[in-house]
Amino acid sequence: MLFRSEELFEIIQKKFSQTAPSTTFDIDPKGCFSETLNNLQSNLALAILTNLIQNAIDARNGVSISLSCRKSDSYIEIDISDNGSGIPPVVKNCLFEPVVSKKGGSGIGLALSQQLAESMGAKLILIHSDQTGTSFRLSIPYNS
Repeated sequence: MLFRSEELFEIIQKKFSQTAPSTTFDIDPKGCFSETLNNLQSNLALAILTNLIQNAIDARNGVSISLSCRKSDSYIEIDISDNGSGIPPVVKNCLFEPVVSKKGGSGIGLALSQQLAESMGAKLILIHSDQTGTSFRLSIPYNS
């Protein structure tokens, strides 16, 4: 089964509109509108993006989330950004290590997300984080 990137974004928006109604979304799938992900890629991407969005929601009530997508030479790149308070500098160097946690967290969310990305040959990186918000990029390989 194949999923278009647009469908993946719709699933995410629907899920969080029910569980976190004060969260606003700005979704732009146009950069990879017709690109498809296989079932494994879609499910793993959904788990990763869900974790990143939940982290943003946990960090700030009424957070705004931006999701965008584009194609590079061999990847579908999904950027997810928020307007939260950012990741503390002391945490950035060990962000994807187990047991590094936000207050009240389990310490495995980002480590697990990184492992899920790697299991499908994808990359999950921190692009930016400061007091104005945080941005991650999930780069998923595809065959053109």
